[in-house]
Amino acid sequence: MPVEVSGRSTLLEQDYGLPLLEAARQTGIFIAPGDFPRDSTSIVNGLNLHYLDWGNPRHPPVVFIHGYAQNAHTWDFSALALRDSFHVIAIDLRGHGESDWSSQSDYSVQAYLSDLAEMIRHLGLHSVTIVGLSLGGTIAYSFAALYPGKVDRLVLVDTGPEIKTRGR
Repeated sequence: MPVEVSGRSTLLEQDYGLPLLEAARQTGIFIAPGDFPRDSTSIVNGLNLHYLDWGNPRHPPVVFIHGYAQNAHTWDFSALALRDSFHVIAIDLRGHGESDWSSQSDYSVQAYLSDLAEMIRHLGLHSVTIVGLSLGGTIAYSFAALYPGKVDRLVLVDTGPEIKTRGR
């Protein structure tokens, strides 16, 4: 049965193999009714960008960026594990999840970087840890290179500065 958050059904309880809440229970992560993220959107560069805010704004912020063809819920399990120690925010990139599509079909790294910079500014975050997976990792390390003073830590998953095309 889906869990209702802000009047919308979320992926938190939908069955994609093992539901998130059951997986959390099996690993000993306790989930209370108030532990679900707040679904929010911000207008960034003319687009409504969706994000999940897992609370604890007094803790150090961690911004999660998903990979291609994924969404902010990619990070639900990680957010559950980290939410007690960090202010966890998972962003839906433009054209992904519940975020708007670009009317100009601009899905360049530069567009994603601009969106991330504006989202961090909009959220009032000054120095963040960024975790990026695949495409999100490319965005994360590019952001860190452009704005080193805004990034405390950088975690890259399944990405690097060059893509090996051999074996495709």
